[in-house]
Amino acid sequence: MDELERRVVAIDPAARDLVARQRADRRGEMQRLAGNLRAAGALRAGMSEQRALGQLMVLTSYETFRELRLHGRDEAAIVAELQNTAAALLLA
Repeated sequence: MDELERRVVAIDPAARDLVARQRADRRGEMQRLAGNLRAAGALRAGMSEQRALGQLMVLTSYETFRELRLHGRDEAAIVAELQNTAAALLLA
């Protein structure tokens, strides 16, 4: 659990389950995406499904978005940059 999640749970202990479900749901979706990319032959050479999952988890984390946002970046620019980064890291 990260710092933001600890703060939310401190305010509302019932939020722990919600946060855990959201994290599990995001991980499941990224696992599905990594599997689909592998099955389609779209992953670049040497990129395993597991490694792709790890990269996707970093790129889609709130922490990554928040860090970029703290430096004054526009939301649309952040999304575009993260999409371009994902394509460069993962795709053949």
